[in-house]
Amino acid sequence: MHIDLSFNRITGKLPWGLGQLHNLTKLSLGPNQMSGEVPDDLYNCSNLESLSLGENNFSGLLKPGIGKLYNLRTFKAGFNSFTGPIPPEIGNLSQLITLSLSGNRFSGLIPPTLSKLSSIQGLAFQSNALEGAIPKNISELKHLTVLMLGLNRLTGPIPDSVSKLEMLSHLDLHSNMLNGSIPTSMGALNRLMSLDISHNHLTGSIPGSMVSSMKSMQIFLNLSYNLLRGNIPVELGMLEAVQAMDLSNNNLSGVIPETLGGCRNLFSLDLSGNKLSGLIPATPFSQLSVLMSMNLSRNELDGQIPESLADLKHLTTLDLSQNQLKGKVPESFANLSSLKQLNLSFNQLEDQVPETGIFKNINASSLIGNPGLCGSKSLRPCSKSSHSLSKKTLWILISLGLVFTLLILVVVISLLLQCARKSKAELIENETRIHFSIETHKV
Repeated sequence: MHIDLSFNRITGKLPWGLGQLHNLTKLSLGPNQMSGEVPDDLYNCSNLESLSLGENNFSGLLKPGIGKLYNLRTFKAGFNSFTGPIPPEIGNLSQLITLSLSGNRFSGLIPPTLSKLSSIQGLAFQSNALEGAIPKNISELKHLTVLMLGLNRLTGPIPDSVSKLEMLSHLDLHSNMLNGSIPTSMGALNRLMSLDISHNHLTGSIPGSMVSSMKSMQIFLNLSYNLLRGNIPVELGMLEAVQAMDLSNNNLSGVIPETLGGCRNLFSLDLSGNKLSGLIPATPFSQLSVLMSMNLSRNELDGQIPESLADLKHLTTLDLSQNQLKGKVPESFANLSSLKQLNLSFNQLEDQVPETGIFKNINASSLIGNPGLCGSKSLRPCSKSSHSLSKKTLWILISLGLVFTLLILVVVISLLLQCARKSKAELIENETRIHFSIETHKV
């Protein structure tokens, strides 16, 4: 017997009496607007194989009676208002393939009895208030393909036992309080399609050996908002199929590796909020033909903005703010019709800003902090000299002027000295003549 009441607007509490439906194998009650506690007699439906209570407003505890539903293969109770601990009796559901308790207010530890769910493939506990360490015996869930533990209060390091879940394709541990380094043993997770360990307190470097083993990654890699340091590993270029990569807000240093050009399926790249230095490499970025969003802001990048960035015909958002970039704003950016958001603020850019394309209506905040820029509506007007002469040319002219002035001074001083010597000689000669004339007169 199947009962499917999902996708309606049913309100009120779940009535008693469902426990008398001994032949009930599937009960689907969400999404709806039901509330209250789940009646205990529901746990008498021992033939239930699928129970979906998700996306309602059920509240109270998840009772130990859930452990009596031995035939349950799918249990979804996500996005309700359940509170209290996850009952350890849930480990009795040995036939369970999918377990979703996300989006509730469950607290306490992740019960170690979960290791008894030998058939489980999908485990979703994100968006709760779970705490403590990730159980080491989680490695016994050999068939697990999806593990979602993000947005909790989990602490401690990422255990090596996670690395033994070799069937994993999606791993989400973001927004917890995990610490320690990223285990190199995670390289064993070579079927991962997405990895999110962002917003934790992870330290150390990004293991290149781990990255090189994750060539199957096709969705995203998110290591942002940690305390990671060292260089960006060149092995990231081996993730040819990854669509989004976020390494922002760490302490990464060194240059942007040329190998990133190997990520040919990349739609979004965020390296902002680090300590990256050197030039923006032109070659790798010109190879990212489907790139739509790139953020390199809040680093220590210098040199000129590569003209080749304008070859990224799908680029809609580009943020290069708060670096040490120099030179002109590339004219070619004005021809990039896809570009909708551009931030070049707080650099050392100079000369006239292009007047067409995105620059027609560019916001003043996108150019602020570049004293050498001129020409935009929000900037000072460009003088003729600033149009025709670069700063380097002006310095050359000033230097030549100084040299010329010094030469003139040398010539003038030389002439004055010569005149002084000549006058002195004439004076001596006149004195001699007068003296000779006086002596002759006496005689």
